[in-house]
Amino acid sequence: MKSATADAVKERGERDVPFTTISGRPINRLYTSQDLQDFDQRRDLGSPGEFPYTRGIHPSGYRGKLWTMRQFAGFGTPEESNQRYKELLKAGGGLYWIALETIGALVWAIAGAWRFLIGVTDERRT
Repeated sequence: MKSATADAVKERGERDVPFTTISGRPINRLYTSQDLQDFDQRRDLGSPGEFPYTRGIHPSGYRGKLWTMRQFAGFGTPEESNQRYKELLKAGGGLYWIALETIGALVWAIAGAWRFLIGVTDERRT
């Protein structure tokens, strides 16, 4: 442990929890070049736009294509959400992927299937 790290841990302590990845692998406090003994740059790091995509999915990084900002805007009523999407577009937003929350998506799917099965149409949707 480096002295600055040792001093900080001694002074402030650390949380008493296991530090792991989502898959349960332990995470060291610090990684150095000594942890990369069998490291192959081409295989393990790759180039931008190439497998294993550790440097991003675009060959030019984000100099040619800006990253996308993901945010949820569908809080409130459908009318409020629609108004928010219009405001975002007016402010210069470009492409929007709208993800319905699970229950809402399920309700819409069931309602649509049910209407199809019983032959009900909604004239307002045209």
